[in-house]
Formats: sequence, structure tokens, C-alpha cells
Amino acid sequence: NMHSGLSPYYRGGASNFWPFINNDLNLFGVTIHKMSTGIDSGDIIFTQNLEFKNGDNYPDLNCRSIIKGTELMINTINNIMHKNIKTIKQWQKGKIYNSHQYNYFYVYLYYRNLKKYKIRSSYFKLNPILVRNGKLLR
Repeated sequence: NMHSGLSPYYRGGASNFWPFINNDLNLFGVTIHKMSTGIDSGDIIFTQNLEFKNGDNYPDLNCRSIIKGTELMINTINNIMHKNIKTIKQWQKGKIYNSHQYNYFYVYLYYRNLKKYKIRSSYFKLNPILVRNGKLLR
């Protein structure tokens, strides 16, 4: 599965929207993971975070995550074909958002936050752990 969000930090719907709300500008990204019965909870194969650039918005970052996710999916398919696929279990639950949580209040917060964002280290609360073919990168 390709998830347009950085698992395990953000799972569920509109996962690249919620970092705007929570001031987690370094937790935009994409995840390739095995399917599971949970919400974006399968073992991770690849993750990639996306750099927030001044002027970016949710559609910009989400489109870039889909482009990067397509590249990672091709890498995943190649690794499967060469029997070189590795996975890692998700190391935390992270935040899960569902479509019913998306409402006008959060749209207001999104636009309010969008106006104030500058690239400042104070907005980068967490350096994400990334995964490359089942191996943690620190």
C-alpha cells in the first residue's frame, strides 16, 4: 500500500494535512507498507519525508508525496522481483485521523497556520525516523 502520510507518525485520512494543524512541518511524507487489518498499520517497507518549503501548502506537499511514493513503489516492486524485500514493524501508534474529524474548524486552523509559517526550527518538533527497505535510518 502507498500511504500519503508519514507512518507511523500520521495515519488515516488526509495525513499530510494534519501536520499543518499540529505544527509538525517535518512530518509530511509518504509510506510504502504491507496491507494489514489496521489503518495504515502494516509493516513498513519505505518511508520518505518531504521538506516543507516556504509557500508550500497541503496540495503541494500531497502531490509531491504521491510522486515520491510512486518512485518508492517501483523500488518496492523491484525488490520483490529480486526477492530482496524487507519490512519493519511500526515502532509507535502515532496519530490516526478519520474523515469525520475534518471540519470547518480545522480548515480555519489550516489557513491561519499557513499564513504564519516561516521555515524556523521551532516548528520542527521531531526528527522523523525513516525506513529504507525495512531498515531504520537515524
